[in-house]
Amino acid sequence: TLPVGRARSLALLDDLAEGDLLAVGVQRDPQVEDPNLADLFAIATLGRIRQLVRPSRGPVQLVLEGQRRVHLESLTGAQGWQATVTKVHERSGADHETRALAEVLLEQIRDLAPSFSDHLREGLDHPATRKDPGRVADLVAGGLGLDADKESRVLLALDIPTRLRVVLDLAAEAQLVAELKTKLAEEVRDGIGKHQREAMLREQLRAIKKELGEEGDEAQD
Repeated sequence: TLPVGRARSLALLDDLAEGDLLAVGVQRDPQVEDPNLADLFAIATLGRIRQLVRPSRGPVQLVLEGQRRVHLESLTGAQGWQATVTKVHERSGADHETRALAEVLLEQIRDLAPSFSDHLREGLDHPATRKDPGRVADLVAGGLGLDADKESRVLLALDIPTRLRVVLDLAAEAQLVAELKTKLAEEVRDGIGKHQREAMLREQLRAIKKELGEEGDEAQD
């Protein structure tokens, strides 16, 4: 799922429909407002548009189903919307190695998978995905919420065993971050609970002292 906010990109979406193919490039520098071919990595993703969501507030959301990697050859048209692309050859490596790495990756993300979108979980559970280690790596990477730099590392890894290892490292990093967030949240909750208990005890102590003081006054009368 990609957020679309630039006027140039929004204008492009007016000419597209669900089912159309779209080449999605990654900028070398995200700060460049109006990128051209030189501002993009040479490898892009060819995706099929599955859904176009136009919420009343916030950016338009474009849901794509990745098809394959392509090489960006040229951009044409007044706005650079039309791309000439060529097929990219991905190196699969030894079959037993790639399958083993994919299985290790699927096992590693077991705790992270519930945070993935329904579409990603369905993709990972599909029998055909299990037979395609490169797709396993791409789908998992898509669920990790990676920044542009890390996304580009995955995108440019044309050797599938290398890509799987990159995603394994990124998934391990995401797992550590998730565990740290959980630990910090628990510490905050425990701290709040401790403060609340201490506050209740102080209130009870005040009430007891007040009660004892009243009893002392009655005894003097």
